[in-house]
Amino acid sequence: MLAVVLCLSLFTISSDAALTGKTVTIRHNIDVSGFLQTEHLITSGFTPGIGTFDIDDAQTSNYRIRDYWRNFSNAGHVLKSINIASNGQIVTVNIPLYELTAADLLSVELANTENGLGLTGTNFRVVAGYLSIGVGIGMQNVKASDDVTVTFMWEDDTEPNHTFTAAASANGTINSQFMENTGDAAVYRLQAAPDANYMLDYWECTEGSGTYGNGAVFDSSTNNKIEAPDDYLYIDTLAVTLTENSAFKAHFKPAKIILLDGVAICPYEADWEDAVSISGSGDVGINSPVRVGNRAQLSFRFKTPGGLSDTVNGVNVGVELYKGASAESGDKFFSGSFGSTSLDSSGGNLYFVVHVPSMQQMDGFAAVVTLNGGEAVSRYYPLESGLIVDDVLEAERARAQTGLDAVLEYCKASQNYASVKRLVGITYASAAETIKTAETAEEITAAVNDAIRLMTALISGASEQGIITVAVSVDKLTVSGEYIVEPTLMRLPAGTNGMNVLLALLETFYPEVEEPYRLKGGYLEGIWDPAYTNESGSYKYPGYLSEFDESAGAGWMYSVNNVFPGVGAGAYVLADGDVMRWRYTGGQNSNGVGLQDTANKDALTRKVAEINSAGTQGSYGAKYAAAMSALQKYTASQSEVNAALAAFYPTDMGGRDIHSGYGGTVVLSDEKGNYTVTATAAGYVINAIWVDGVKLADTSGKTTYTTKTAPVKSIFASFIYAPGG
Repeated sequence: MLAVVLCLSLFTISSDAALTGKTVTIRHNIDVSGFLQTEHLITSGFTPGIGTFDIDDAQTSNYRIRDYWRNFSNAGHVLKSINIASNGQIVTVNIPLYELTAADLLSVELANTENGLGLTGTNFRVVAGYLSIGVGIGMQNVKASDDVTVTFMWEDDTEPNHTFTAAASANGTINSQFMENTGDAAVYRLQAAPDANYMLDYWECTEGSGTYGNGAVFDSSTNNKIEAPDDYLYIDTLAVTLTENSAFKAHFKPAKIILLDGVAICPYEADWEDAVSISGSGDVGINSPVRVGNRAQLSFRFKTPGGLSDTVNGVNVGVELYKGASAESGDKFFSGSFGSTSLDSSGGNLYFVVHVPSMQQMDGFAAVVTLNGGEAVSRYYPLESGLIVDDVLEAERARAQTGLDAVLEYCKASQNYASVKRLVGITYASAAETIKTAETAEEITAAVNDAIRLMTALISGASEQGIITVAVSVDKLTVSGEYIVEPTLMRLPAGTNGMNVLLALLETFYPEVEEPYRLKGGYLEGIWDPAYTNESGSYKYPGYLSEFDESAGAGWMYSVNNVFPGVGAGAYVLADGDVMRWRYTGGQNSNGVGLQDTANKDALTRKVAEINSAGTQGSYGAKYAAAMSALQKYTASQSEVNAALAAFYPTDMGGRDIHSGYGGTVVLSDEKGNYTVTATAAGYVINAIWVDGVKLADTSGKTTYTTKTAPVKSIFASFIYAPGG
C-alpha cells in the first residue's frame, strides 16, 4: 500500500494579520463521514471535520488529511482536487499524487498571486507530497478581503483497465496501488518493501508493457529495467502506466548507509547550539572559518533504507575521516564504530557523534562510512574558509604543570626525599612530558593524577597501585666475597627500567657521593667502592670498581630472576617481585679465579632483602649469618644455598596464614578448601609444604601439588632452585 507524506508546518496567524469577521469554511463535495474519521485528520486552529471557522479565533491554521492514499483510495474514494473560493473567484488545485516521486512536493501558493482571490500575506497554500503522510491546506499571516471556502473534491474509485501482478522477489516484497484510468491505460504506483538490511537495486518488467512516470516506454523485453538510486530515503516507488496486463519484479541488494547533508561541528565541550553546519553538497562549504579546539565533535546525519522502521536495533556504523577530498589522500585522522546504543534518532533522522581527539588544520574532509560491514560510501565536506584549530589545552597544561610542581616541592621537603629522589624525579619528568604532548585534557589529568599518587607513595612508603617491590643487590663476590650493597627491597613506580633502579639504589646508599657510578652513554663502567684495591694498583676510575680493573674480560653485568637478559639495563623494565642482582663478573681475577658464581641465589637473596629492609637481622641470629655466608661464597653449591633458605622455615608453622616463599604460589583449588601449590619460577621446585604446622611427606622436588586435606589454620610452601628436577 502507498504511504503519502506531507511536510507541512503548523501555521500561526498573528492578531494583527487576521481580519475581523472573515471566515474559512472547510467542506467536502460528498459525504465523508463513512471514511474520513477524526484519527485521519491533523488540524490546528480548525475543528476536525467540516465547518466554518472564524479567522480571528484561529491560533494556527493547518488542515491535513492524514494517511490519504493508504486509507481512502482503497475505501473506494479518490481525492482529485481542492477548490479555493473567495472574492467571487475559484481556484482549483489538482492533486496528481501518482505523478509525484519520493523527491517531489506539490506546494501551490495562493496568496500574493494573480488569481483574483483577494488573499494577501505570507502564506496560504495547498501542499501534498509523497514524503509525508497527507494532503491539506495551511495559512500564516494571511489577509482576506472576503470569506474563504475550501472544498475537497472526491470521486468514486473505478476498476482498473489493466491488472498488475507482483512477481516474487527475494529479500523483499512489492505492494501496488491503483491510482486512476487514463483513456485505455491504467496508472499504478508500485512500492518496494525490502527486508531488514536490504535496499532496492532495480525494478524489472517481467510481463506486459506501458510507460514509466518519466514517459519512457517499456515492455518485458525492451527497456525493462530501471535502477533505484542509492540515496533514496524511504521505501522506493515507481509510477507506471500500463497498456496491458503486466507484472514487475523488484531486485534487492544489501543495504548501504545514506549520508546526508548538514554535518555539525563544534568544540568538544560546547553545546550543539554553538555548532556550525557543514554542507557536503558539491562545492558548497561554510561561509566563515570553523573555530574548534584540539578536540572537536562532529554530528553526522544519516538514514538507512526504509526510514527508521526496524533499523536502529542491530545497526552498526563504521566511520573513517580523512583530511582531504577522499580516502585516497591516506591522511586518516579518525576511525571508529557506532552500535545501536551509540546512535540517536531525532526528527526522522539517525545521528552518530564523532569525538575527534586531535583535530588538524584542513580545507575539508571526507567521511567513509559502512553499514553493518557492507559496502563503503563516502562524502566530502569542504571547509571553503578553512578550519581554525585553537589550542584550548594550553590553560589545562599550565594548570596541570603548576599542580605537579607543587607536589615535587612537597616531596623535596620530606626527610625521605634523598632515598627516593631519582624515582620521584623520573615520575615527575614522565608526567611533565605528557603535559606537553597530550592531545586531550583527559590524558593530561590522568597523567598528573597518577604522578601525584606515585610520588607521594614513594615519599610516604604507603602501598599504592602502580608501586612494585623488587629485591636488588650489588656484589663483588668474585673479587673479595663481599657486597657493595647487600640485598635490599626497593619500591618503584611500575615501568622503571633496570638502570634507573641501580642508580637510585647507589644514590640512596652513598648520598655524600655526587655520582656513585660511572656511565658512558647508557653503559655502566664503574660503581663507587673506595675500599677496592688490586695487585697492579691500576684503576680505570680511582675509588670505583670498574670494567677491566680485574682482568681484560671483567665488568658489570646484571641478572633478573637468575637470567642475564641480554639487553642494556636501560631497556629492561622490572616487574613486581623480581630479583635483580648486579655482579662484577666475566674473565678471571688477578689470582686466576673465574668471575662467575654457579648457584641460583635469587630466593635466598629475596629473603635476606626482606630481613635487611625490615631491620630484623638480629632476631634471626645464626640463620641470618648462615644465609649471608652462602650468598657471599661465590663457589657455594645449590644444596648449600637451599639449606640456608630452608632454615628460615621452621617445621612448626603454628597458626600462620596461607602464604608462600619466593619461587611459587599457593592457590585455593576447590570448594572443599584444598589448595594447589605450584612452583612458578624457572628452575624452581617445591621444597616443603606445611599444613596446620605439619610438614607433608612426598612433596619435595615436585613442581605442583594439591592438598588432600583442607587446612584448618594455615598452609605454607617454600621453594628451592633445582634445575632439571
